[in-house]
Parts: sequence; C-alpha cells; structure tokens
Amino acid sequence: MKIEYGANISILIKFLFVGLIVDLFLSIIIGVSFLISGSMNGTQVEDLVYISLFFPGILVLSALPSVIFKVRIEEGKVIHLFLSKFIVSSYPISEFLTAKQGGVVALILYFKTGKISVFAIPIEEAKRLVSDLFTLSGKVWSEN
Repeated sequence: MKIEYGANISILIKFLFVGLIVDLFLSIIIGVSFLISGSMNGTQVEDLVYISLFFPGILVLSALPSVIFKVRIEEGKVIHLFLSKFIVSSYPISEFLTAKQGGVVALILYFKTGKISVFAIPIEEAKRLVSDLFTLSGKVWSEN
C-alpha cells in the first residue's frame, strides 16, 4: 500500500489564478488613481508592473513547499520526499509518537528517533495524514 500526502501542481495554478485576479483589481485601482491625479509617468508604470507581479508570486511561493515536499506511507514506513523522488528522511510507522502543529503553517510528525516537518500542507491533507498515521500505528487519535 502506497499513500502520498501533500498538494499537487493544481494548487499552484489556483493560487496563481487568485493572485492574478486580485492583482488585476489592484492594478486597475492604482492605474485609475494615477490617471485621475494626472501624475502618471514611466517610473510609476514600471512600479505598477512590479507590484502586480508581487502578489501572485507570494501566493505561489507560499504553496510551493507542499508541492515539492511530500509525505508517503509505504511498506510500514513514513517517508519524507523531495520532488516525490528523493528521500529526505524515513521512519517506521511503529516509531510514530504524535503529530503537532508547528507554527502557523507546519505539521510536525514525531517519531522515537526523530521528526518530520511538513510545511504548507493543505488542512484536509494534514488531517488525513495524521488520521492514517494514528490508525496504522494503532494509537488513538482525536481531532480536538
């Protein structure tokens, strides 16, 4: 049995799309305000272009760790992967102790011999991962 947890590339596309929509509205508002004031020059247009690239870029970068780092449960092991190919760390499910939220966007999985920090994992994926780990390790888990 092989189960993989983390976001896929579609979340980056969604974040980019949302960022571009927000950006469009911000650019229109800023552009109109410059036109009304009559003070728009080449430097301000250039600044507007840079600002319009900033918001979508930040959204995409915030989701990127969940796309490039994944967690896989396979053959009785919890495997932390980079680009779904390269093993960052691996622990037996039998060594799983607990899972906690670390900071605002991290899920930390604790094992007897180490830990795995999973950044920017979607909430539903994190719940599924933690639930599966508790079930497979024979421990009792409550969402509370």
